[in-house]
Amino acid sequence: MLLKRLYDPDKLQEYQTQVDEKIGQLWENIDMLLRTGQVTLLAGGAGIPAEADEVTRAAAELIQARMLSEADVKGKASDLVRRPPVFAIKILSAGPRQNFSENIIQLGMVEGWLTAGQGKIILHDADGQNHAYRIERLPGHYCCYCGMSLDGGGRKKHVKADHRNEKSPDPNNPSGYRRDNFYACVKEE
Repeated sequence: MLLKRLYDPDKLQEYQTQVDEKIGQLWENIDMLLRTGQVTLLAGGAGIPAEADEVTRAAAELIQARMLSEADVKGKASDLVRRPPVFAIKILSAGPRQNFSENIIQLGMVEGWLTAGQGKIILHDADGQNHAYRIERLPGHYCCYCGMSLDGGGRKKHVKADHRNEKSPDPNNPSGYRRDNFYACVKEE
């Protein structure tokens, strides 16, 4: 599924202006830290001084991690500025089967474009359409052979008792069971 988050244009412009300011501040701090030789203190394990402001700390973290590309600095600047609230989403593409991570469910609920309950996940798009997905499988442990839920424990015992001497059908999970960290869903018509 490909989603596009939609923001209030004025708040998005304000956010971008703040990010641009932070980018400039980060480059100034990186230059200052490199020019004054304070980087050698950081590299020597002295650490970032407790009294350093968040931009200086961020600049020092970038130097320590050797992440000095424009993309790295922009990413760090974006982390320092609070994103504007999402007011809607637009679904750009979606198939009939979707795996929704626990994180995207939580984020969507907090931002208000997703509701979950009664065995369904519902996406609310910018056009006022609701896209319902029936939950077929919850996050948890499952047998790779038969698909049985193994969250009650006894994973190894089940595989040994019911699938003895069989090679796991999933080469990524040679133990014969796996941990799914998503909600497996099917779109309702």
